[in-house]
Amino acid sequence: SCKQSKVTTANAIKFYDSINHQINLTRPLQQKFIDKLYECMSQVKDDNMALVDTDELYRDLDSAKISNLFRLKMIKDINEVDRDINYKKKIIISVELLTKYYNNEFDKCIKVLGSNQQDKFENCQTLMVPALTELKKTLDEIEQAKTDFKSKYKFTAPTE
Repeated sequence: SCKQSKVTTANAIKFYDSINHQINLTRPLQQKFIDKLYECMSQVKDDNMALVDTDELYRDLDSAKISNLFRLKMIKDINEVDRDINYKKKIIISVELLTKYYNNEFDKCIKVLGSNQQDKFENCQTLMVPALTELKKTLDEIEQAKTDFKSKYKFTAPTE
């Protein structure tokens, strides 16, 4: 027969913590890029011809990309403990989506910010809004999976 092994609360917590450890480890470089991008978008919103340091943005984007690929590799190496909730799978979907956006929408937005075109802010927004909306959907699913996971295995996570 095909027996599904019972997941102990201890194993569930260990799984949950190892995934969140990888996310927290790789968050700062990704957040730094996002913050810098928003800062530059704000500059051109106020003044379309504001000079944007695209070299710094590209450096931060490269760091974010590397950090995200590292996150993906490390999380893929962790065994999913609960296929009903699929916490790991939902995180991987989100991380892969972010990789796609780093290589497309975010990259194009930096090109727009460094260009001489009119309406830089609006053009970036047109690129970013659909991407961020899609990303938000995956993040909401992750939040739901977190809630389901904690409730099923009856633990509260002190650190996120």
